[in-house]
Formats: sequence, C-alpha cells, structure tokens
Amino acid sequence: MRTQKRTRLIIAIIVLLTFTVPSQVNAKATPRRLDGKNRFEIALHAAFQEFEDTHKVILVNSNAWADALSACNLSDGEAPIFYVRSNSIDDDTFQWMAAHPLDEIILIGGEKSISKDVEATLRSQFSDAKIVRYDGRDRYEVSLAIVEAAPKKKTILATGTTYADALVAAPLITSQDANLLIVNPQNLGEEAVTYLCQKNGDLMIVGNTISDETVSAALDAHDASQEITVIGGSDRYEVSANIQKIFFKDPRSVIAASGEVFSDAVIAGPIAQKINAPILLVRKDSASPSVREGLFADSVKGLMVVGGDETIAASEGLFSEFYE
Repeated sequence: MRTQKRTRLIIAIIVLLTFTVPSQVNAKATPRRLDGKNRFEIALHAAFQEFEDTHKVILVNSNAWADALSACNLSDGEAPIFYVRSNSIDDDTFQWMAAHPLDEIILIGGEKSISKDVEATLRSQFSDAKIVRYDGRDRYEVSLAIVEAAPKKKTILATGTTYADALVAAPLITSQDANLLIVNPQNLGEEAVTYLCQKNGDLMIVGNTISDETVSAALDAHDASQEITVIGGSDRYEVSANIQKIFFKDPRSVIAASGEVFSDAVIAGPIAQKINAPILLVRKDSASPSVREGLFADSVKGLMVVGGDETIAASEGLFSEFYE
C-alpha cells in the first residue's frame, strides 16, 4: 500500500499564540448588516444586495443546512441560495425570481425536501429556464452528486454532523478552485472514497471532526496516494480564524456569521465567494481573541454581519472598533 502524505497545520499552537489585537484600528467602513425577520427574508435580502445580475438561483429546504453548503459548489459566488419549504415557496422569493431573467433553477435535495408540486410549479412558471435537481438518500449522497457534476482537482472535506466547518470552508471553493464534499466522519462511504481515488487530487480536511487517519486508511485500502492537509483549531471559532490566516492574509472585507445558529449563517457562503472574503464565526455577544484579530486586521476596511440582533448582537457593541 502507498503511504499517504499528510500535512497537519497546528495553527493554534504555531501561529495563534502570537496574535495581537491592534490597539488602534485604521478607519473602517460602517458594518453592513444582512438581516430580516426570518431566514427566508435574510436569504432574499442577500439576493437583492449581492445577486441582482444573476441568471441562476439555487433552492434548498430551509432546514437542510448541509444541502445549502453543498450547493455552494454550484453557486461559486455567482448565484444566490433561497430557502423554501418542502411544499411551497414564499411569495416574496417567487416574485424576486419572476422579476429576473433566469436561465437555470437548481433544486437541492429529494422530494421530501422540495416536493414534486413545487418543481411542477417552477416548470410551469419558468418555462424558459433549465430546472435541475440534485438529490440522494441523504446529505452525503446529495453532496457527492453535486461535486460529481462540477468536479475540480482539489477537494475539501467537512463533516456533515455540524455546519460550522463546511461554512467557513465555503469561500475556498472559489479562492482555491476546490470542491467541498460533506462526508460522514465515522464512515466516508464507498462511493465517496471511490470518487476521491479517481480524482487523485490534493485533499484538505477542515475542522477537527474528521480524522486524517480515517481518510488515509480509506484511501490506502484502494492503493491511492494523495496529500492531505488538515486545517484545525481548538474550536469552530479558531478554525474560522485559521482559514483567514492561511488563505486570506490581507482581506479587504470579512464576513461575521453565527457559530451557534445555522439558518442565518449559511446564507453567507455565496456572498463570501463573490467578494473573496473569509467567514469568521462569532458568538451572539462575543468573539474569541483569534477571531477579533481577523475582524480588526489593518487590511480590513469592510465588514458584513449576517443575521439579526437576536443571532449576533448589535454592531455597535460586538464590533465597536469599526466605529472608533
């Protein structure tokens, strides 16, 4: 069997112990907050603000965060993600779609996530648009179906058991020209392993839930040799800070999203791809030292906060440095 090449980046030890939060912050723009009365409205506002010129939209069930993050492979910063219910589309979302010359409407998930009736309505009302559905028996099959349809040489692996790692990895789909594949950390699955072996490209694991030893063993069983890089941290917040440190060294803009509530945060994925910005995770009322360092780095002139005050506290408090 071939020996896997593995690179473990212990940024929490090597880099983040040396962080210093700037005592004086250069002039910043007032933070922009992307909010709304619910997750459907926040997604709609994201489309109004960032994707008015799009010809493609992606629809996901409002409870299916894994499908939404897998869909970032298809957005690539060029299409918004809208939340829908299994049996209906909100009127405001439908009106936004009707007001734009859509060439493609992508449905993520099976008929339990987005029903046949919803699909039939879309085919009737948007007869000039191509309508495509990516589905599978579970979130892992859906994710695999998506990356198989739009393959890239590099692959990022993130757990399907919690949203945070996949969310902070979403901007790398565009900046690193990579696929994001959501997997079961306990059992990658034969189909996913076969896909990775056939691609034979570099692998990156984001977060601490997926073991690089597990991935290596699965690849070794197929006599495959691929370099594996691990981007970890002491928790999800430090993982997000490490992503910025490694891949967005001098960002002009950053996005702050909740590390506690997925529904608002997931909408940040396509926006981060579009503006080439890292996603930093915060708690409702605080940010860890490593995240604060990223938020208030000298290069950062713009901040977008995704979510309402109930998810992330008022900008004047948590992000007070932007007002100094």
